[in-house]
Amino acid sequence: MCFQSSWSQETQKIREDFKPSSVNQQGKQYPQVNSEGRVRASILVPQYNRVQLDIGGTKYLPKLLTNGLLGKDV
Repeated sequence: MCFQSSWSQETQKIREDFKPSSVNQQGKQYPQVNSEGRVRASILVPQYNRVQLDIGGTKYLPKLLTNGLLGKDV
């Protein structure tokens, strides 16, 4: 499973110009940042009961999407 998320208000259109962060480990594609400063993360979870992403004390709970992806827009 893979978790990908962009945090925004659901009514806003998200710019899809995401690029790997300049501080990523060499060769890693995630996390990605777009020109608006939004973040997209990817987490491999082969088996899971619950996945939660904690960024600065705010916890994000993804939902199961198609093709085994988890995602959440906030």
